[in-house]
Amino acid sequence: MQVDQKRGGAVPLLKAEDFARYLPPVKDLADVDIHMFSNIPSPYMNVPLWLQLTDFIDEKLADGYDGAVITHGTDTLEETAFFVELTVKSDKPIVFTAAMRTLDELSGDGPRNIWGALKTVVSKNYTPDIGVTLALNDEIHAVRDVTKTYTSNVATFRSPLFGPLGLVDNDQVTFYYKPYQRIKISSRQIEEKVALIKAYAGMSSDLIDAAVSMGYKGLVIEAFGRGNLPDWIVPSIKRAIEKGVAVVISSRCYMGRVFGDYAYGGGGKHLGQIGAIFAYDLRGIKARILLMLALGKYDGDREAVRRLFDTL
Repeated sequence: MQVDQKRGGAVPLLKAEDFARYLPPVKDLADVDIHMFSNIPSPYMNVPLWLQLTDFIDEKLADGYDGAVITHGTDTLEETAFFVELTVKSDKPIVFTAAMRTLDELSGDGPRNIWGALKTVVSKNYTPDIGVTLALNDEIHAVRDVTKTYTSNVATFRSPLFGPLGLVDNDQVTFYYKPYQRIKISSRQIEEKVALIKAYAGMSSDLIDAAVSMGYKGLVIEAFGRGNLPDWIVPSIKRAIEKGVAVVISSRCYMGRVFGDYAYGGGGKHLGQIGAIFAYDLRGIKARILLMLALGKYDGDREAVRRLFDTL
């Protein structure tokens, strides 16, 4: 992004080549080619673009490249990176990076983050079992765990539950641990009619009923705490499940797992008993992506979807 004075705000005016001139000599690090996939604000990302990007990455890595660095806007970065992690075929290093400040701001972070991502992707310590990562602000994160935590701070991306996988410290890239589990979904079928609903005190069942009536095949509900909802929501969830809709329960908390601890009407145990699926430690926006892919892969088979989520 760069500030457009006529429009009075940041817009996508720059290309990757514009950042390259701010970097140390790239030839001292690796042979790097720059490819423009798209140049759009990251809120414009969607499933067709995710599929195209994943194919683009696989084609390049199959064509002899040893790794890929993907620059991306921060608003939907964690969703794009998680989608790529689930669907990309290659096990070569893939690193996403971004910038919180525009290039014309004081202390713009884009060039430093690109340089850190380049050092990460060529590191001899980057093994195939690490998967897709995010390198930003000198930290390396697993894309399953990382989330944007601050609207404007350069240290916005955090992995609240497990912390970063490693660090970029000058010329040394260190991985302290590897993701404890990775999921791959080899399917081109994706069910896009999956809604994400956040629980709030006094919520009604209107949104659930509306989504079902509009033909949504899956619902992810960010429930309270351990995975609980008010009892007056339960009839709508039952109706949704009876109509073949997959209902996944995540938490609106940003740390911890959902589980069937509470047995009152609408509690997690009760929701599991009526057929809801737990997202465990997966946050709502990523549970939605996994559910879209799972429904497509298993052709709406909820028990197959449940078995996949139970591996989380």
